[in-house]
Amino acid sequence: MPPASRRTCKDIARQLVEDQPGRSINVLLGGGRRHWVSAMTRDPEEPQKEGRRLDGRNLVEDWLRDKKGRGLKAQYIWNKRQLQQVDVRTLDHLLGIFAFSHLEFEADGSAGPSGDPTLLEMTRIAVQLLLKNPRGFFLFIEGLDNKLSDVDGKPYSTLLYGNGPGYSVPRSVPHGNYRDVVQAAAIPRTWSTHGGEDVPVFAVGPLSSLLFSGTFDQSYIPHAIAYVACLGEYAKRCTTGGKMSKQSCSDVPSLSAVMADDSSSMNQSYMLKKQISEKNNYLVNQPMHFTGILLFVMIVLLI
Repeated sequence: MPPASRRTCKDIARQLVEDQPGRSINVLLGGGRRHWVSAMTRDPEEPQKEGRRLDGRNLVEDWLRDKKGRGLKAQYIWNKRQLQQVDVRTLDHLLGIFAFSHLEFEADGSAGPSGDPTLLEMTRIAVQLLLKNPRGFFLFIEGLDNKLSDVDGKPYSTLLYGNGPGYSVPRSVPHGNYRDVVQAAAIPRTWSTHGGEDVPVFAVGPLSSLLFSGTFDQSYIPHAIAYVACLGEYAKRCTTGGKMSKQSCSDVPSLSAVMADDSSSMNQSYMLKKQISEKNNYLVNQPMHFTGILLFVMIVLLI
C-alpha cells in the first residue's frame, strides 16, 4: 500500500477486525499470518520469520478482544491439529490462519499430519459451525485453477508462462524433481504476475441474467451479490420474512422477459447494474446485443 494511502485506507486484515461486515464474519480460515502481527513478532510455525505490520499491532489479539467484549465465544487456531480439535458447539466465531504466507500445495507435503489443512477440511468445519444459525448462512470458498492444479495429481508442463525465471538450469531435470522444474518464460522475472486478461464468470440464481452480463470490473461482483441477497445497504429490499418486497419486484423485469430477445429488457438490466455500480463507484458497460441471442457470460477485468 502506498505510504500516502495508509492513513485513509485500511488493509484487509484491519477491516476484518474493525469494520462491518468483517468483524461479524463467523468463520475465517486461510493463510497470511504475516499480515496480522507486527514486525517484532516471530511466526509460531516458522520462527525465523517475523510479521509485516508496521503499526505494532497484533490483530489476532484485537480480534479475540473484540469478540470477548461483545460476549461472543471465539477461538484462534494456527495448525491442522488445532482445527481437528475444534468443538463448534462451544463457538460463535472461529479464526484459523494456517500459514505465514500462502497455504502450501498438497504436492509439497501439506497433506500430512503436520501440514496445512485441506480445503475440504476447512470447509467441513465452516459448514458445521454455520449450520447453527437457523436463519441460514453465506459461505465463500476460494480454490485454485484446476487447469493447472488438477485433482489427478499428475504434473505436466504447460507451453509457456508470460513471465517468470525464464529457463531451467540444468536443462535436463531428473525424474522425481518435477516440483522444482523452472518453466520457460517469455519475459525473465523472479515472480510470475497476473496477465490482466478478461476472465469469464458464470452466475446461476435470482437476477443472475440481469446483473451478471456484459463487462465490468471485478469489484462490482460483491455489491451485485449483496443486492440480490438483500444484505447490508440493500437489506430493505426484502421483508422480514426473507422475501423480496413488492416494490423491489416491480423494478425488475421477469426472468422470462429477460430471456426473450427484447432490447427493453436489456436496457432495464443495464439500468439496474448501473444503479448498483454508480452507488459504489464501479464501472459497468452497456451489455452487447445480438440478434436472436443474449450473451450470458460475464467478463470481469482483473486488476
